[in-house]
Amino acid sequence: MRSKQDKKLDNVDTIIGAGTVFKGDVDSEASIRVDGTVAGTVNCKGDVVIGQDGQVDAEVKGRNITVAGTIKGNVTSQETLKVESTGKLLGDAKMATLVIDEGGKFDGHSSMGSSDATNEEKQDKKEKQDKNKSNKKKDKAS
Repeated sequence: MRSKQDKKLDNVDTIIGAGTVFKGDVDSEASIRVDGTVAGTVNCKGDVVIGQDGQVDAEVKGRNITVAGTIKGNVTSQETLKVESTGKLLGDAKMATLVIDEGGKFDGHSSMGSSDATNEEKQDKKEKQDKNKSNKKKDKAS
């Protein structure tokens, strides 16, 4: 049985339609579809779909990300990043699973892991914090 939270993440509750230009940051608790243009950041707890005519000039984060249009920016997908045959991803990507259909374009660096990609970011942040604490202790001891 799926939880309410899972069902919420599956629902597309935000659509940026064709002909619409959005400048700024988009934060969504559910899923989002972009058929227009977004310039800023897209941070989504659910899925992100960039439609065939969609254009995103931004950093994109989401659970699953499907690119049928164009993303110019870095992408972090907790689960699957899929670039469809009409899709273009111009930027670096972190994901658990990468799928590129024949004809899809990806120009950037990729980092894959067996668990969600954000765990790597959390670990890097924790290591930096631990190092800073260690350095502060050394400074106090001197």
